[in-house]
Amino acid sequence: MYDPENEAAEQTFTMLLHLIRTVPDRLGKKILASMLEDTALLAVVLEQNGWEAPEGGEQALLGDHWDKVEEERDDRAIRLMYAIQKNEF
Repeated sequence: MYDPENEAAEQTFTMLLHLIRTVPDRLGKKILASMLEDTALLAVVLEQNGWEAPEGGEQALLGDHWDKVEEERDDRAIRLMYAIQKNEF
């Protein structure tokens, strides 16, 4: 879950949200497509390898792996912010 008390994450997400709001529509759509493609790819790979989250177990898994998930989320947010700033999409 997003924690506004985490100053580093707060700064990153504030800047990222500002960038997303100000980019041209075409770039914004590319950004959204890229984020959704990453998520879809992970889902496909997990499914192809026979792994499925237990019913209603997503929250438990998130709790079990929160530190790593939070770190990965923040790293991805920073990379996305830099990519937008450089218009690499």
